[in-house]
Amino acid sequence: MELNFIFLFFLFQSSLLFIVDGKSQFNHQRQQLQQRFQKLNFKLMNSTEKNVAIPLIENQNWICSFIRDNCGIINQKLLMNFTLITNGTLCNERGVYMLNIEPTRRSRGSRLITPYFQTSFSLKSSWYQRRCLKLRYMVFGDNVVDKIIIWQQDMANRIIWQGRPISDGHWQTIQIHLNFLPKIASRFFIEIQTLYATGFFALAKISIENYCGNK
Repeated sequence: MELNFIFLFFLFQSSLLFIVDGKSQFNHQRQQLQQRFQKLNFKLMNSTEKNVAIPLIENQNWICSFIRDNCGIINQKLLMNFTLITNGTLCNERGVYMLNIEPTRRSRGSRLITPYFQTSFSLKSSWYQRRCLKLRYMVFGDNVVDKIIIWQQDMANRIIWQGRPISDGHWQTIQIHLNFLPKIASRFFIEIQTLYATGFFALAKISIENYCGNK
């Protein structure tokens, strides 16, 4: 009887050791898989960030005219959304990004987010300050848009332009001198603050060019 009990106890202990050892082995394998997944996710995130940044090289402009698509520009969630119109013209501009403004809307404004941009590593330091952000816009309706605010985001968020747009139903242009940090990608937030009125705000072109003015 004693021998049977000792034998059963030995079997029970052995099975416990097997279960514990199997569980620890499973946990070890799970940790290894988690570490591999984290490394893979990190690589994917890094490659995505590198692919998103649009390179800006000397004597080359980035121009989005909304004729085919929105060029990677996205609407801020939970705010009023712009609508891409590619099958018509507005005051001789073909392809527009339009924000319909109505008093009944809950949110009082919209915000567009551009892709990331990065100046080429081969550029001289003087070229980092020789860029110009241009926006060709139109406002239709009295007291429809209260203010336009444009932010630049790189190491921090800072306002680079703000003001009340001209609301005369004609195309206008905002030009802003840019300062890119070397080896740091930047993106821009275009904020449209609307009032309780009816009308629209439209964009015909957003570009990053070498110079401000007519050049």
